[in-house]
Amino acid sequence: MKTIDITLQQLHKMVWTEPLSTLAKKYALSDNGFRKLCKKNSIPLPKNGYWQKLKYNKVVKIEKLTNTSTENNSIKLVLRSEGSTISYDQPLLTIRTKEIQNDNKAPLNVPQTILKPHHLSIETKRHWADFKINKYNYDRSISCISIRVTNENRKRALILMDTFIKLLEYRGHKVIIQRGDTVAILNDVEVKLDLREASRRIPKPGSYPTFELEDTGEFILKTGKYSIDKEWRDGKNKIETILAKIVAWMEIETEKWAEYD
Repeated sequence: MKTIDITLQQLHKMVWTEPLSTLAKKYALSDNGFRKLCKKNSIPLPKNGYWQKLKYNKVVKIEKLTNTSTENNSIKLVLRSEGSTISYDQPLLTIRTKEIQNDNKAPLNVPQTILKPHHLSIETKRHWADFKINKYNYDRSISCISIRVTNENRKRALILMDTFIKLLEYRGHKVIIQRGDTVAILNDVEVKLDLREASRRIPKPGSYPTFELEDTGEFILKTGKYSIDKEWRDGKNKIETILAKIVAWMEIETEKWAEYD
């Protein structure tokens, strides 16, 4: 494994010269790893629109390095190679997914019941209870996670989304309810979240071909904003088992969006 030692000043110059996604292709550190390294050493990073301006030779402002400490001023970077647990020659999505999976503190395990519910989960249950009683006169001020499943699948759906939201927040992101939508904010980019139950069309007998919809019990989690739009479905593996991959994908896509926004 070939390594290089750089100073804080050199790292500062690197992150203002090349996008983090490009640096991640050169060194055995993901773009999110670079982001954390810079945060740890108080190194400012380019804001949204910086790379787009640079691309078209527009005037850009480079924030100065304020951390002038000489203590731990040397940083060791590993050039891309085969690592002991992660191969940095693999696709970035695989690398990021493994980083999340290898974090022992990451809330990845989906429990059977919610022990410490997120406040949005509490509000969602309160909304469901209020809607059951008041129907069309329910309290619209109560926040609710975007969940559209049959009543018998609500428990699984709420536990899944509770875990997913906690994982996003653990990774340093935010999840809010905005104008009725559930929105995750990653790298200052908003991504709508929606969990629904899949259905299939069942032909109805008659002289004219008609259909009725039947719920299947399979979940579809949609993460979307313009090009950041993807559906994750139950299949051979349930959505609960791929939360690390979903978060990794969202992080990578929003980082790209933020760099060229």
